[in-house]
Amino acid sequence: MSGDDRTGDAGTSVDPVAPVSVGRRVLFLVSSAALAAVTGATVLDEVRPAWSGHWLDAQERLAVAGVEDAEGAVPVRVPQLHVPALGVVDRCGACHAGTDRPELAGAPAPLATHPGPMLELHDPEKVGCTPCHDGQGRATRLPDAHGSVAHWESPLLAGRLVQAGCGRCHDRATVARAPDLRRGVALMDRLACFGCHEMPGAGVRGRVGPELTYAADRASPAWLLAWLRRPADLLATPRMADFGFSERDAADIVAYLLSFRGRAGLPEAGGALESASDAALDRMYEAGGKTWRTARCVSCHAIAGTGGTLGPDHGRIGEKLSVEAIAAWIADPERFLPGTRMPRFRLPEGERLALAYHMSEEMKDPAAAERLAEVASRADSLLSSADAARGRTLVHSLGCLGCHAVAGVPDARPVGPDLTRFGEKEVGRLPFKAGWDGPRTREAWTRAKLESPRSGGETLIMPTSPIAKQDLDALLVAVLSLTAPAPASAQADPPRPAGPAYPPGPAGALVRDLKCLTCHALGGSGGTLAPDLTAEGSRVQPRWLFDFLREPYEIRPLLVERMPRFFLPDAEAELLTTWLGVAYARDGLPEVPADPAEAARGETLFEDLRCRGCHILGERGGAVGPNLSDTGRRLDPRWTAWQLTDPARAGAVEPRIVGSAEDARSLAAFLATRRVETAAPPGGPEAGGAP
Repeated sequence: MSGDDRTGDAGTSVDPVAPVSVGRRVLFLVSSAALAAVTGATVLDEVRPAWSGHWLDAQERLAVAGVEDAEGAVPVRVPQLHVPALGVVDRCGACHAGTDRPELAGAPAPLATHPGPMLELHDPEKVGCTPCHDGQGRATRLPDAHGSVAHWESPLLAGRLVQAGCGRCHDRATVARAPDLRRGVALMDRLACFGCHEMPGAGVRGRVGPELTYAADRASPAWLLAWLRRPADLLATPRMADFGFSERDAADIVAYLLSFRGRAGLPEAGGALESASDAALDRMYEAGGKTWRTARCVSCHAIAGTGGTLGPDHGRIGEKLSVEAIAAWIADPERFLPGTRMPRFRLPEGERLALAYHMSEEMKDPAAAERLAEVASRADSLLSSADAARGRTLVHSLGCLGCHAVAGVPDARPVGPDLTRFGEKEVGRLPFKAGWDGPRTREAWTRAKLESPRSGGETLIMPTSPIAKQDLDALLVAVLSLTAPAPASAQADPPRPAGPAYPPGPAGALVRDLKCLTCHALGGSGGTLAPDLTAEGSRVQPRWLFDFLREPYEIRPLLVERMPRFFLPDAEAELLTTWLGVAYARDGLPEVPADPAEAARGETLFEDLRCRGCHILGERGGAVGPNLSDTGRRLDPRWTAWQLTDPARAGAVEPRIVGSAEDARSLAAFLATRRVETAAPPGGPEAGGAP
């Protein structure tokens, strides 16, 4: 073997200068070119990122518009906003460079100015973008910035869902420019979602259904069976959801409820009604109908969909409750439903019985009666083999005690998951059903859950409520709005109390008994359906207030929910009149002299300002605002002048059209001459005197 021979391990000769194959050379060149391209693209993206193109486009458009501070160069650093109070770092303005520039109105996205007046109400330099819109504020690339990437739990809220972000800083139930959010929160209250779920929000939180201890005394077994099987068969708009109970489930629950029978102690009216002549029953029916109309029950209760919505529709109450049960409820609603919004009317026993008889006869539905007759024919058979112990288990395990009370049973914890921060719940923790083929997002899962609560498995217990399409969208907004609130320093609305705060003392007890704060506010607490009573002692005259409490009449023609007649005795009407006049009065109102010349000038102003466009005066006028025909008896002229000067501070929903305090006094002097004389009931404060 020569000295320069070389062999491999197997004795094969190896040429040290053998050429590299053509294939390897090509592979090397291609990979080098790819590396160079990637490196070049990376460098270019860093030197001229995608957002810089939008930035330069905005500057060019601003320069064309003649804006002097327009700069053509791309910033060295990414434009960003830091809001320490909210923990926000937003770089959204890098692409959305025209958000707060009216000069770019009409420019294509993403340069378009922010739509609507939101930036007038929310300074972007103080709020940023992501607290309202979500997304990933620190990102500078489109998918990342919009949150459309894996593992980012706050993707951009789009369309109507943007309203969900308002709940971080605003009261969800009252935020002015979020109609879907307000509607959704109201729906969650009406559907009593808080009966099964822990959740934040304003409004009364507690049992919304009647005491189950008395259920078997108030309704027949057939009605209870039919109601449990399908509530919509017996009530057009039931608040109770449909649990999908089988006949056996319903029978077992009714058997459990029957174990409490006799505890209600209802008055015995059946014998008196059975022995009454047809003529006597006719008179009772007519008397009850008169009381129904006089008390204005329709202000709160609809009949087959026509009327108020504060209480349940009574179109089928004659099928549900006995005469005795209706009379007992009217006498003391609080006994059967603690915390109810139903006031206690001051009706004598005979009038209560007549009203109950009228309702039981008049408010029936043939379709519901037919359904009940069919169930009644099988009720004895179903209940003979029912298991009351199993019924008790169903009542406790399905969350019935979240809305209903049972005597001797303590409050139970909600059976559903905590929704307090559902809008931030990780998508990976949502139980998507087997075979899910839609987008795996919080929005998609929540919509499917609301549409079909039990579609994800046989062990699910959430009941079904009939929800219209527009209501479903609103509910989706409300549920997704349940996130951690912004810091207290950033809150736009003060927290509302969980329920109305009734004043102390005898007058406060009377206000509570009459449920005044269901519709009225007093001292910052209560409803918004009727005028705020906080300054009622200065707004109205004592004589008028006493008369009105005794026998209310229509003031605002367009309202459906109007003041009911409580049949107050003189002593209670006088107590409220005196108390409001002393405790809820305002100082510093302007004096309005009773000067005929001033009143004549005010009459001319009234016509020149076209006040009749919204207000009735005498025989003519619009119905948008209160009827002013009796203003001279109703309102204190000093209040009228003060309100006209600045309606907003007085809580009035009317435009500010009065030019000066002098004009306001003239109008007040004129309106003080407008009176509709009526026969006042006896007693009460003297006309024109202090209460």
